[in-house]
Amino acid sequence: LTFDTVASGKVDAFGVALCHEAPPGQDWQLVLSTDEHEESPPFMIHHGRSDDAAGARLPDSVELQPADGASAPGPLTLLVDNALHVGGFRTLRLYAPFWLVNRTGLPLLFREVVRGAAAG
Repeated sequence: LTFDTVASGKVDAFGVALCHEAPPGQDWQLVLSTDEHEESPPFMIHHGRSDDAAGARLPDSVELQPADGASAPGPLTLLVDNALHVGGFRTLRLYAPFWLVNRTGLPLLFREVVRGAAAG
């Protein structure tokens, strides 16, 4: 498959990128990457046909794998809030539910606790 690139660029943290050129009758796909992670596989963010109403689901998360030689300790899972509004415009928000930044220069130990899980 080949895809036309409508827009590309870098969005800073808490930044906004606008795209006014995507034809509404075509499928839209997005590829993400960070400085520490490889590009994601293309994932669907808009069905150009009426598949949305026919039960075709858009992804609610995307996982980025660490880049070779990067300091990222593992994959980064981003959640996707994708909404189609009256008038045909779409908003897409990508966010990490948790993001730890350690600027102390010291090792940071953390653990994820799942509610209802047995202590171990």
